[in-house]
Amino acid sequence: MPEYHSTFEDRVRDSITALRLVMPDVLMRERDRAHTKWYAYRFMSPLEATKLFADLYRTAFKRYVRTHRDAGDAEAANGLGTRIFGEPSSSLTEVWNARQRADELGLPYNLLMEFSFDFAGRRTRKRAPRPGQLFDSGEAEIAWPLELEKWIVDPLHVETQRLDMPQYRIENYRSFPVQMDFHDYILESIVERAGAWGPKLAHHCLSRHHLPVSKAIKVVPKGARRSAVRYLRSELELVTGNTSDAECLPDASIAPACFGLPFAAHEASPECLVCPLASLCSQAVRTVSEHMHSRYGVLSSLEQGRKENAKEKTKLRVRRHRDRRKNSLAVASPQPEMLPM
Repeated sequence: MPEYHSTFEDRVRDSITALRLVMPDVLMRERDRAHTKWYAYRFMSPLEATKLFADLYRTAFKRYVRTHRDAGDAEAANGLGTRIFGEPSSSLTEVWNARQRADELGLPYNLLMEFSFDFAGRRTRKRAPRPGQLFDSGEAEIAWPLELEKWIVDPLHVETQRLDMPQYRIENYRSFPVQMDFHDYILESIVERAGAWGPKLAHHCLSRHHLPVSKAIKVVPKGARRSAVRYLRSELELVTGNTSDAECLPDASIAPACFGLPFAAHEASPECLVCPLASLCSQAVRTVSEHMHSRYGVLSSLEQGRKENAKEKTKLRVRRHRDRRKNSLAVASPQPEMLPM
């Protein structure tokens, strides 16, 4: 399972790094993605999530090379530079944008890699897809989403069953929007999946501690509730007293993915108004902003640098244009006639 931060200072450091590495327009999308991404990533900072995405991409890239090219080449194949997070680059922006696209679709990154690399292999692509080529594009614009829709059902169910994060357990439930969304998702999955009601409820209520029984039992048809409760009671006797896995988390570990990002946070937005950590997020945003201004003089040194570079290029183009115009006028101007001596 993904790692999660235990202190707000960690999140602040990640926000500062993100501001240094990618443009503001990329970070502005993080708040929206925080509400659509797969549930395992909703407590990770964008930087953490992008690093995880890059690691999984490298693994899938090696596997593709091993399968479709040569096993000996696979060990040396990375697909991405080893220092991609060291400084701003087009490769990092491509990975960041690809991760955001996966978040927009709500896909677990490992399932995206598995499907997209297999999809590319079946289309006899000689080269492994780049991060930006993992989705529906070009000739695959129609086939990719249709194939994904057919393939994803069972693997996604397996991912849901495997999901076991302390942020979603009952002992850490604080009515955060993401936790309420997860409750709705689990309840829908219980209703949609075939099988006896008792075992389905036992998995999420007793094994994973995702749902209180009082809430889960409401989705069970009235005629099946008695047998479901009887099953839960028999299972409960087996786990009574086994609370060693309980882990109470600090607020920082349940902070949403957009926490502390100046370009993603906006106090007037509906999402921020209902967020229980809105005041702490505002403090983090101030800390991040003050750090960037004190060190670089601007909130986004990357954006400022690109603006200055664009200005210099514009000045150079204007200067070259004026020089060409001046030279052409000099050539076109008639030379004065020389009088005979």
